[in-house]
Amino acid sequence: MNPIDPGRRARPVFVKAATVITVTLLTFVVHAAWGYVETRRLDAAIQSIEARGEPVRTQSIKPVGDAATAARYYRAAAALASDFRTDARGWSGELTVAERTGNWPDALLAKMRTVIEPYEDMLSLVDRAAVLPFEDFGPGTEYNYLAAGLIDAIQITTLRAIVNAFDGDADAAIRSLYSAVRAGRWFRRTSLVPYSQWFHSAVAITLERVRAGDPDLDRLMRALADADDDDVLRQAFLRMRAGSLSQGPANPWFIGRNRAAPVFLVDRPWRTHQVNRQLTWYADVLDAIDAPWPDRIDAVGRIEYFNLDTPITRDYMLKSVEFMVRPLAFVRSLRNAVAIERYRRGHSEQNPASLADLIPSYLEVPLIDPFTGKPLLYETKRNGYVVYSAGVNRVDDNGDVSAQWSGGSDLGIAVRH
Repeated sequence: MNPIDPGRRARPVFVKAATVITVTLLTFVVHAAWGYVETRRLDAAIQSIEARGEPVRTQSIKPVGDAATAARYYRAAAALASDFRTDARGWSGELTVAERTGNWPDALLAKMRTVIEPYEDMLSLVDRAAVLPFEDFGPGTEYNYLAAGLIDAIQITTLRAIVNAFDGDADAAIRSLYSAVRAGRWFRRTSLVPYSQWFHSAVAITLERVRAGDPDLDRLMRALADADDDDVLRQAFLRMRAGSLSQGPANPWFIGRNRAAPVFLVDRPWRTHQVNRQLTWYADVLDAIDAPWPDRIDAVGRIEYFNLDTPITRDYMLKSVEFMVRPLAFVRSLRNAVAIERYRRGHSEQNPASLADLIPSYLEVPLIDPFTGKPLLYETKRNGYVVYSAGVNRVDDNGDVSAQWSGGSDLGIAVRH
C-alpha cells in the first residue's frame, strides 16, 4: 500500500481553517463597517444638533451673583421643609374636603396655622429668593431631595397664602402666591408641575376674599407671565434628547436608558443604531411641534415612539404630551383671572362682559387655549366667574372645573366673590 502524501492529507485541514478564518475576518470587517457607518451617522446628527444651538448633553449652569444667592436660599428652604409631609399627615384629608366643598372650618384653619408656624425661617428664605434671578442649583446637586423639598416648600408657601386670605391680609396673600410661583422656576426645566390643587385653591380663595391693590396684582401677573411658556413641548423634548445623549451613545461603554451593565464592543454598532433611530424620532417630534396648537399635540401622538429599551404606545405618548400641556392651560387661566381682578378694581367691581375687554389694558393679547388653538373660555356667574380651557376632551363643558384634578373635563379657575 502506497503511503499517503502528507501534503494531500494537510489540504482539507488547511481549507477548513482558511474558511473559518475568512468567515471570522469577514464578520469582523462587516461589523467594523457597520460600526463605522453608524458612528459617522451619529456624529453627523450630533454636529447638526450643535449647529442649531440645541443641547446635546444635560448640564447644570453654575449660578453666580444674585442667582447663586437664590440657589442657596432655595437649597436651605428645601432642607428645612423636609419634615412637612409628616407634619401634614392627618389633616390633609380635611383640606381636600374643604377644597371640594368650599367650606373652611375654623378648626381646619387653626391646624393650618399650627403646621405653618415652625416653618417661618423656611418661608423667609423662599420670600427672599423670589425677588432674585434664578435658573438652576448648579452642578453636583441631588435631584431627589431638592425636588421633594422644594415642592414641599411651595406647598407650605401656598398654605400660608390661604391663611393670609382668610385673615383678610391681601398684601401678604398675594406675596405668598408670588413666592410660590417664583419657587416653581426650577421645575420648568425639569418638566415637573409645581402647580397643585392646593395652589389652585390658594389663588381662587385669595381672589375671592381679598381686595389686593393693582401693584400687588401686577406683580403676581408678571410672575405668572414668566411661567407661561408657549414652547413648553419643544423645551421638554430637547431636554429629553439631551438626557439620552448625555449617557454617552458614542462611548463603547455606553449604558442604555434602562441598562445596568456595560455594553461590550460587539454590541456597540447595534446600540449606536438604536440611538440613531431614536434621534430620528426626536427630529420627527420636533418638526411636528412647529405646528400650531392643538395640532402639535396630535402630531406628536401620531408618531410611532421608539425608545432604546422600553416600548411605549402612541396612546401613552399622547397622554404624556397632554399632561405636559395641562399646566400651560392652567397658568393661562390664572393670568386671565388676575387680569379680570385688575379690571374689576377700575370698574366698580364689575366683571368684564368678555375676555376681549381685557385687551390691551390688562393683557397685551388674548391667551390661547393649547387644547383648542382658540382664546380661553369665560363665563360670568351670579356671584363670580370662571376662566377655563376646554381641556383634554376639547369640548366646552360650560366651565365645569370641579373634576379637573381627577381627569375631568374643563380646566381652569372659578372665582366666587
